[in-house]
Amino acid sequence: MRSGLRGIGAGLAGVLALLACLAAGEVLVRGVGLPIPGAVPGMLLLYAILLYRRRVGEGLATVSAGLLGWLGLFFVPAGVGIVTYAEVLRPVALEIVVVMVVSTMLTLTVTALAMSLFMTLAARRRSR
Repeated sequence: MRSGLRGIGAGLAGVLALLACLAAGEVLVRGVGLPIPGAVPGMLLLYAILLYRRRVGEGLATVSAGLLGWLGLFFVPAGVGIVTYAEVLRPVALEIVVVMVVSTMLTLTVTALAMSLFMTLAARRRSR
């Protein structure tokens, strides 16, 4: 019974960590007036914390794995919005598709270049 409570406590700590980072991001965005969602700086804060700690806690790992399992469900509202506003989006559909393709290709290119750079740096570090 005790280990079950420990797991619940760790999971709660993971949820609280995610919510605290989200709240900090929201406060930053609203305080500074940035035109981005608060989740973006919140996610960067979480990333910085994880880099500093050099590990992911049990609770955060459990909660993150659970959320990733439901990730596909998060796309449902966007799909419903596209279907609902199809008539509004139809005149700019070509532009939307072009932007999506170009931004995806740009993201893949930058990711591949960054990975290549980091692999080269890691190989140099290993050869020393």
